[in-house]
Amino acid sequence: MSELEIRYGQKKNNEQAKQYVHLLNSTLTATERTICCILENYQREDGVDIPEVLQPFMGGKTFIPFQVNPVKETKGKKSKA
Repeated sequence: MSELEIRYGQKKNNEQAKQYVHLLNSTLTATERTICCILENYQREDGVDIPEVLQPFMGGKTFIPFQVNPVKETKGKKSKA
């Protein structure tokens, strides 16, 4: 249940349950804690398994591999302004 009590639509006569909007931008959960929980439960030696309930939001990915080396930084050309 949402403590913000943000509901949508009009209540129908026969409707008992309240309908709430979806909450975004960490208004429902602590993002850092959520990521920690996923890593604690789904981390493997070579990467992280994506929980089944999150796979539709990850484009169907089931696994995120660890990168061995960091991405190399490239310096762009400076233009004369």
